[in-house]
Amino acid sequence: MPVLPRGLAVAAAGLAVLAAAPASATSDEQTAVAVRHVTPTANSAEANALLNRLGNAALEACGAFSHSLPQYRDAVRASACWRTSMADAVTRIDDANLTNAFQRREKVQLVSTGTPAIAGN
Repeated sequence: MPVLPRGLAVAAAGLAVLAAAPASATSDEQTAVAVRHVTPTANSAEANALLNRLGNAALEACGAFSHSLPQYRDAVRASACWRTSMADAVTRIDDANLTNAFQRREKVQLVSTGTPAIAGN
């Protein structure tokens, strides 16, 4: 069973959240979350829906919740915690449609470690 480091809680259809805790930018703590029952996406619409759910789960895992101010959620979405959580999840799920959707949306190229390499840098 794959384990996602850096606090990515996944609550998409067919995915189960086993643990989640906020991860601060200065913290060395990691939250391990197991992802189970991921079915391949059939098209870009399914990949985008899964990507949205992963993004929301990453927000919560990195400390922004549904009741958080929009400005705070935006700041968390711009954080290394969120970017790393998303890159790790997409890499570990290993679905071509999901990877393509993530790379288009975030303008990143995933490297073999799952660490995002920002396009143009």
